[in-house]
Amino acid sequence: MRPHDLGRVLLAGRPEFAWGAASARLMQANWLRGAMSQPLVYVDTSTVREGSLAQLKDAIAELAEFVEANEPQLISYSVYVSEDGHEMTVVHVHADAASLDYHMDAAGPRFARFADLVTLSSIHIYGDPSVEALGELREKMRLLGSGEVTVRAPHAGFIRSVRAGAAERRE
Repeated sequence: MRPHDLGRVLLAGRPEFAWGAASARLMQANWLRGAMSQPLVYVDTSTVREGSLAQLKDAIAELAEFVEANEPQLISYSVYVSEDGHEMTVVHVHADAASLDYHMDAAGPRFARFADLVTLSSIHIYGDPSVEALGELREKMRLLGSGEVTVRAPHAGFIRSVRAGAAERRE
């Protein structure tokens, strides 16, 4: 990825963030200096408790609506339920570690609602979360399950620029 594409990549299709030439140059300078963190991907997997699927679907839909309304920095937030209804996976993509910090502060108080609905089995973080977020994620694991919080730091790769119009054409 070319450093000057970073703003368009991370916030493509997000009208509340308008990046002008000066912002792009600043982001490029920060990227080249290593001052900007890379995007962070969060994936958690839970076992759905017997008889709780309908209630879980309602609760997670409400949480997704809350996140969409209150966390404009979040690039993506998606929930997947297995065909048999026994497993749920939550995936979110953050522009940086600060976005995950904010998510934990904003949505974290709502996690207790899920204690009787799921058993959290794993949390995987792809990127470099803050020490504070790691502590909060470990607390979330204690609250909702008994698995591990695993972190994978970036090793190699790139971020491809995506045009907002291309995403709109697929809808």
